[in-house]
Amino acid sequence: MSDDEQVRSALRDIVDYERQIGQLLNKINTYSATIDGQNKHIQELEKKCAKLYDGDLFSFFIRNAEQQQRQIDRVNALLVRLLDNKESEPASPHAEKAETPAKDKAGKAPAAEKKPEAAPEVITVTKELPKPAKAAAALDHAAARLDQAAKAIGTAAAETKPSKVEQRLRTINVDITEVTQFHASRASVEKIVDADTKGAGVLRVRDTKGQGLHGVTIPAGSVSALALRLVTLVLKDDGARYVRIRVRQRGSGSNNAICSVDLRDGSVCNVASTRADASGDAQVRRLANRWFEIAFSAPLQPSAESVELQIITLPKFNANSSLKAGVPGKGFLIRSVSLATADEPIATAKEKPIVAKQARATAKAVVATTKAQREEERRQQNRKAYLESGAYDRIAALAGLHAGRRAFIIGNGPSINGQDLTLLQNEITFVTNWFVNHPRFTEINPAYYCVSSHEMFGGWNSPAPSANPDWLKAMTALAGRSHKIFSFRFKDYIDISRIFPAGECDYLLFDRPKQLVDARGDINLDLSQAMDDGYTGIITFCLPLALHLGIREIYLIGCDCDYGLATPEAPKKYFYDYSRHTTSTTKYDSLKRIWADDGPIFQAYQVVAERFAAAGARIVNCTAGGRLEVFPRARYETVVGRNAIAA
Repeated sequence: MSDDEQVRSALRDIVDYERQIGQLLNKINTYSATIDGQNKHIQELEKKCAKLYDGDLFSFFIRNAEQQQRQIDRVNALLVRLLDNKESEPASPHAEKAETPAKDKAGKAPAAEKKPEAAPEVITVTKELPKPAKAAAALDHAAARLDQAAKAIGTAAAETKPSKVEQRLRTINVDITEVTQFHASRASVEKIVDADTKGAGVLRVRDTKGQGLHGVTIPAGSVSALALRLVTLVLKDDGARYVRIRVRQRGSGSNNAICSVDLRDGSVCNVASTRADASGDAQVRRLANRWFEIAFSAPLQPSAESVELQIITLPKFNANSSLKAGVPGKGFLIRSVSLATADEPIATAKEKPIVAKQARATAKAVVATTKAQREEERRQQNRKAYLESGAYDRIAALAGLHAGRRAFIIGNGPSINGQDLTLLQNEITFVTNWFVNHPRFTEINPAYYCVSSHEMFGGWNSPAPSANPDWLKAMTALAGRSHKIFSFRFKDYIDISRIFPAGECDYLLFDRPKQLVDARGDINLDLSQAMDDGYTGIITFCLPLALHLGIREIYLIGCDCDYGLATPEAPKKYFYDYSRHTTSTTKYDSLKRIWADDGPIFQAYQVVAERFAAAGARIVNCTAGGRLEVFPRARYETVVGRNAIAA
């Protein structure tokens, strides 16, 4: 054997040893976590006892949050009422004279009137939490100040003469514990203990016969269509996600108001009324434990007849009918029902009722649960599951494993057909998705095989993930020595099916809802957090993982950034024949948009260039041709012929 061959063999053995060391470290870490689990638990308990934030104070914050929010809502509602009263008072013709105190006959000015008390000082809430020793006192002080503000505003509002449009409202709470007054259609109504508050007073409405739950009708007693202003309900999904709330004149289908609500995300649609000059208004507020408060101003045609409330299940959000196949046990929960009434007829369209103003003002006072916030909640839930599974512990153990080494990240572009990739068999290499189609895969022997594409397992929406059979057959035959990196979403499937040995697999958190690198203008490099979508496994998995492994010298190969998109029917270009790409691909129009000149993919690469440079890493593009010009270029054959790039 020649000296060069001996050197190559020794280097190949070194790479294999490093990989085996990494796998052994993973196992040691797992065993250590098991052995020291109880000690770690005891240490955590000691820390919680020692730190007030981790014990009583944190619980104190949680217990007081809802109480303070109710106080804030009360203050906001009273403020709206006071301001509306002030705005609607007609100006007095003697106002100007009243501003200058008149002198009495002796020429003396009357004694100054007693100044009204100063308005309560505005309390500014910041993100910074008080120190533990002062937190309880600060919360007590804030609550007391809010109480003072509410009393002062309430007194002022009571002394203010209402305008012609304002209506004095009266709230009537429906006693939902009187189950006999409810009329259920294809359903049963039962009183249960509230699982959240451990108290009685929650009604469960559900389908028990499998005929399809229709809904429930709640009579409103003596409340008339003339007097009704607002209906407020607190509901929770118990298998029936979509409901329609209908307020109608009893016994009449021609005088009603409706709105549809999604009891999982709080969305509202189809708000309408049979009254010609008003359509109504619906505001939804998310409460704790998946409850929703729905405030529905339901304008009906004036009538002395009483009203009734219906809650009807829907097969889909914007459906017009409740008819559907029945599923036993599915339904919804009712915590409370109340109605706001007034003695005067509802105002015209030009004179909006005060109740609608109050409803909107209250809704604005509460931070709206936006789509972005709901997605963030889901991301945090996914992250919690990821951390608790132990998958990140294995990834964390790999930190700095290849410090001081360089790496080559290989894309699937057609340009690699003209490059001898077997020169990389002693280098640290990363490949993605369908690279197993390479004819010299075994000789290249990739160190890390990153599978970021969800299509390899049937797609995001697949109810039962399953590996693509063509890809799995090739992977099983050829990729046994590669360290495989998958999305955590598919960990359970891989563990249960045992398609790959557990010791060969690790997982990164990449799941819906995703964040796009170009849209964020940043990329997450903390592998304990969800990975950002960079439109390609190179950005989404390979580059962040390489940085985590301690690699600061990175070369890109096969990143052509050009699918050859001539027509929608034309096959996409890879280094292999497109007929071997048997998973779904991104649609033509989306690819044209993403991979257009200065499109999202190139913006994402620009973000990568800036972030990696800030992290002390240099990326060089060794692709033969292609459209990626974000990074400096170098000739592949020249780079593999030397040990390190020039400083």
